[in-house]
Formats: sequence, C-alpha cells, structure tokens
Amino acid sequence: MKKGFSLIELLVVVAIIGILASVVYPSYSNYVRRANRADAKIALTELAQRQERYFTENLRYADNFTSLGVVRGAGDGAPIYVDDNNGQPDTTENNQDYKIRLMNVSATTYTLNATANSVRQKKDTNCLWLSIAHTGFQDASSPECWER
Repeated sequence: MKKGFSLIELLVVVAIIGILASVVYPSYSNYVRRANRADAKIALTELAQRQERYFTENLRYADNFTSLGVVRGAGDGAPIYVDDNNGQPDTTENNQDYKIRLMNVSATTYTLNATANSVRQKKDTNCLWLSIAHTGFQDASSPECWER
C-alpha cells in the first residue's frame, strides 16, 4: 500500500490556503492602516500638548518642531515624519507612514497636519489627512478618521 498525498489532494489544500489568504489579507492590511493612523493621531495630540506647554512658558506658539523639543534639525517649515516602527518623529522621509507639518502658525494660532506619506497609508483613501488646531478642533478627510 502506497503512502503519501495524491496530486489532487495537494491541489485542494493549496486552493483552500489561497482562498483563506485572499479573505484574511485585506482585513490584515486594513488593520495595519488603522494602527498607523492611530500612531499619527497620537503624534498630533502629543505635539498639540507640547505647543500648549510652549505657549504657557513663552506666551506664543512655536513655529518649528525643534523649539518644541521633538527633533533636532527641524527648522522653520520643515516637516517631520512618523512611522509605526517606533512612534518617534524623524526628519528623514524614508517612506515613513505620515508627514506632519506645522501650519498657519502665529503667536496665538497653529494647525498641525498629518498627511499619508507611505504607499501603504495612501491606500487608506478615507483618511489621507488629519489635523488638529490650537482650539483642539480635530479635522480629517473623513469624520471616521478621529473616531477609533
């Protein structure tokens, strides 16, 4: 009596694995995009808190990220980047998930804006950008972006 698998049995197993993978992969990808979006929301919230502390000490908002003590070398108007690997902002792009800019800065106002930067995050078409203003107002390309 021969032992082993027939070609048909092997093809059935491969087909089942393929079907399972085609169902699971989109769900997993969506989960990763949502997790990366959460990193951007955390970064925006932390930066807004740093701006408020800066305002308390200097009676004006900071116009760059270096003044906020986030990263060195982020001069006027220079963006920073956030990735899910370590959650720490960086000045190098390297296909990081989100680009964060400090916009509309004056002594009494600012807006922080996070824009999808990596190929993976650009597939999150409902939430391509998020922002938070000095008033605490949160805006996004879709209302669901700040919800979860």
